[in-house]
Amino acid sequence: MRNSSSPHPSRWHTISQISGGILLGIGIFWLAKLLFFHTPAAAPLMPGTGAGARPTVSAVGGSPLTFSTPAPLRAAGITVSAIQPPSTMSETQALQLAGQDEPDAASSAKKQVADAVTLSYPASKVVKGHADFNHSIAWMVWYQQVPQGGDGIAIDKQPSHDLYIFLDAKTGQELFTIWS
Repeated sequence: MRNSSSPHPSRWHTISQISGGILLGIGIFWLAKLLFFHTPAAAPLMPGTGAGARPTVSAVGGSPLTFSTPAPLRAAGITVSAIQPPSTMSETQALQLAGQDEPDAASSAKKQVADAVTLSYPASKVVKGHADFNHSIAWMVWYQQVPQGGDGIAIDKQPSHDLYIFLDAKTGQELFTIWS
């Protein structure tokens, strides 16, 4: 019988220490890889956060794509849901048409995004002058970080704004625009 206080550890104890060290090393390597070598493009963005913000898109079990409506649109009572692009107009055509409608914003925006969406924007008694949109198929063109123009004194001290342009997916006609 061996004394537990002997200066030489048992063979199983040595093997256990070696395998524990290897597993600890693998765990540290895996954690370092996750923390330092992740792909930023794959990280989801929350709507309305940062310069590259875009609605978060996720597919759910074969159903149409859905994403969170950006905060400025929600505040205006507008909801949008992503859909597969309609065959009547491409993303490139939507960007071109929006660029013709708002050439200054198109040329000076830091980023341009076009998404095919279903648009819901009920007519209200408070905001007059727009039609009632209920699950209308549209293109949402989002110009991000458009520099604020004008030489006069601005009430809003933000250096840039976002512009949302909604185009009818069939005709390409501008439905309305929202500055935020």
